[in-house]
Amino acid sequence: MDKRFLALSSIIFTYSFVNSIVSLASSLRVYELTQSTFMQSLTSFSYNTLYALGSYYYSRISGKLKQDQFAIFSLILMASSILFMAFSPSAIFIILFNGVFGMSIAFISPLMAGMIINYLMKDNIGITRTNVISSLGIIFGYIFAAFGGALFSSKDLMFINTAFTLAVLPLVKYFPEKFKTKGERRALILSLMPQVAGRIRAIPHEIVKYERELSFKALYNDFKKMFYFKKLREMPTVLLGATVLYTAIQIFFTPMPSYLKIFGYTDSDIYTLYLINNFTTLLLYDFMRKRTETESGTWKLLIIAVMVRPILFLFPLLTYLKVPINLIFVIFYIGIGISWSGISVALPVLIMKNADPESKGLALSKMNATTTIGTIVGSFVGGIVSKYYFITGTSILASLMALVSLAIFFKASKIIPT
Repeated sequence: MDKRFLALSSIIFTYSFVNSIVSLASSLRVYELTQSTFMQSLTSFSYNTLYALGSYYYSRISGKLKQDQFAIFSLILMASSILFMAFSPSAIFIILFNGVFGMSIAFISPLMAGMIINYLMKDNIGITRTNVISSLGIIFGYIFAAFGGALFSSKDLMFINTAFTLAVLPLVKYFPEKFKTKGERRALILSLMPQVAGRIRAIPHEIVKYERELSFKALYNDFKKMFYFKKLREMPTVLLGATVLYTAIQIFFTPMPSYLKIFGYTDSDIYTLYLINNFTTLLLYDFMRKRTETESGTWKLLIIAVMVRPILFLFPLLTYLKVPINLIFVIFYIGIGISWSGISVALPVLIMKNADPESKGLALSKMNATTTIGTIVGSFVGGIVSKYYFITGTSILASLMALVSLAIFFKASKIIPT
């Protein structure tokens, strides 16, 4: 096999593997130290906030460093943050370094995806290869943690993943010569992969040459016009629905690791549930993609996928009816995986289909800003609600917000010609 491609692929696999484990292990570690759902939720808030900041400044930094140097810097930053989280006896420091870890992921993921695309010289093939390799890393990460969780503590898992991260550093020397120069300014379009760990996922579905990674200003102007003129406009309405939906998702899932621990799940059990969710989503991607061949079909897929969310978000309340907990959460995570496979395929397709060719970069940038807003706000709100109202509060609030997003999407589907 080509050593250069193997080196690039190995690093993508490793950071995906490590991210899937550490994102959850850090939350479990904070809950272990504090027994607080709010403090555990702050790990997600910290990660998402600094991930967004890292995404925003990515192109500015990548344009000043050689690509191989930037890869080394990102991997060392990643390993250091994990190591500090493992050593730290303080939940506050774990939360802070979890943010640094999120920033390192925001650096390494678009960098490596861009290299794969540049190396293969075809965007569609490069993006597909990146997604497949990264998805395998996530799946194997959860498998490792599901079995390793019975043998190792969350602290031990972070030590192990520090070693995994450092182990791939020597592979940088096998990078093609053209990657030992300064790279292009490329923008990361955030993935719509499952966010059951309460984190922005670092699997790019599109890499575009567009300098404004997070177009908050353009998004704000669209929303302002929509409300000022008191009429719905096409894309701002879709983006508004996405913002509300992402907020609902994060409100629900951010404190979920704490809830599962309270319900008696072990770390290994929790990783297994997350594995079931991700595997379900990945299995259905191709099936869902075929449903998006027409715009009307894409709208139907999105609305159906969002329609089940308010019901699914109320599933945990079945625990009050003495329904077996294991049955509730296995069905729940499978259902979430099915729903998310539809949302993650349909939403970006609609964003792209309804943008002019010259405005596709801006449309993707707005979607990037939308997902970031929802993720950060939802992470923080979910933590506060969980502190005072536990799972009842987060379930009901997330369900209501999902209903609002459904109403917005339904209205938007009537606006946009089909």
